Amino acid sequence: MSNIVPNPIGRPTIYEEKFCQMLIDHMAEGMSMESFGGMIGVSRQSLHTWTKKHAEFLYAKQVGISKSQLWWEKAGRQGMFKGGFSSSVWIFSMKNKFGWQDRHEGHEDKVIHTVKIQLPGQGTEQQISIGPNDENEDEAQEQEAILVSENQEEEKE
Repeated sequence: MSNIVPNPIGRPTIYEEKFCQMLIDHMAEGMSMESFGGMIGVSRQSLHTWTKKHAEFLYAKQVGISKSQLWWEKAGRQGMFKGGFSSSVWIFSMKNKFGWQDRHEGHEDKVIHTVKIQLPGQGTEQQISIGPNDENEDEAQEQEAILVSENQEEEKE
């Protein structure tokens, strides 16, 4: 039996709670949420609307993403020991599906602090880079504290 919920714009939704487990099972095979839409015959937009309107469907999507990533990581691990495996395709898939990115040495420890300073009649923004390996870390932190303090003084006036 279908739970047709009136939709003020367009056709009525065909959302059913059983889609939650179906989505998890689908994504556990390494598939995407969007391809699930193709499987059940709904648009990508409908799926995204369901994640906003149905908390249980959003949760199913989150579980599905974890299960999909597990499938892909296992495929990569198994592929390392088999012939005919394309590591380039696997890496490209991981970057696009799960936000993986190349690590660039020397940049992962950087912390960027943005300090906004209001000058009379104009607004400016100064950006200070502070990281654990910076020689001028203490100086930059002191400068940031001074700028914040000056900004607070100007706001009081």
